[in-house]
Amino acid sequence: LAAAALSGGSPIVVSWKGKDRGVINLADSFKDDAPAAIDKLEDMELETFMISRDTYPVARHTANSLGISTVLAGIAPNRKEATVRGLHAQGTRVAMVGDRDIMGALRVADVGILMGSADHIDSSAAAAADVVLLRGDVLAIPETINLVRHVRNTADWNIWLSWAYNVVCIILAVVGLLNPLLATLLMLMSSALIERRSARILKRNYARAIMRNTHSWQGWTERLREMREIR
Repeated sequence: LAAAALSGGSPIVVSWKGKDRGVINLADSFKDDAPAAIDKLEDMELETFMISRDTYPVARHTANSLGISTVLAGIAPNRKEATVRGLHAQGTRVAMVGDRDIMGALRVADVGILMGSADHIDSSAAAAADVVLLRGDVLAIPETINLVRHVRNTADWNIWLSWAYNVVCIILAVVGLLNPLLATLLMLMSSALIERRSARILKRNYARAIMRNTHSWQGWTERLREMREIR
């Protein structure tokens, strides 16, 4: 029984006529692409948690198989909302992934990601989440985060480019080095550049890309280094 429990299952002893005849070991299965999704999230410098109602040995075995770093075990679905609030109290920003059984946790998380088919998602569950993924592919989770990070990164760059353009052009206009015709041409070039950068969002392969957080000085320097390596 101990060996069965340590293997990540819940053992059930089968007996009849007063004698134990065997042990059936019940264990949860996970999607084949789940370890790859966890690896992508870790590569994106995100810490992964598994909140499970199973006992710690069972949950820890499953987490090790998936590559999940932290396990919170023995937590029923109706207590996961309180668990997310506890993580918030520790200063942790939480993106919660789950189905409609944990709507409360999805609602209080910084980002609630609801997964499931269209037949199993109702309006109340969709309203509780920030993102709804209508496919069972868990690799869609890092792809979605990549997309959001790339959109925000592109928006930030566009704002900085526009700001730099206006500062430079105002200075040139003040000293008399910029005539209205040239200013108009530069404005058109600036708009075209921003539109081109924005259009890259639709062309990027988010299944392969790994977009790290760039909203820090270290993140910006890493992003610039990656751009130089690509060139």
